Amino acid sequence: MIFDVFGGLAGLKALYIQTMHGIGLIMTAIYAYIYFVPYQQLKIAVANKEYPVGGALMNKIRQLVTTNLILGLITIAIASGGKYINL
Repeated sequence: MIFDVFGGLAGLKALYIQTMHGIGLIMTAIYAYIYFVPYQQLKIAVANKEYPVGGALMNKIRQLVTTNLILGLITIAIASGGKYINL
């Protein structure tokens, strides 16, 4: 869509599109962090039967996923109304 509608990345002068892109990059970074840090620690904790540690890690993962959910909802709101509110 970027190439069809806006003529490529150089045509993304609208702030709402840049904002959505930035939030998407932040969400990707959060997901990568979840996978490479707490999830790997969780697998080790469960393998070693350290369930309280695993529970704490699950709580941390839950909080990060909730953050990603909120960022996703904000992105949807910007995508829906950004063109009309001149973001």
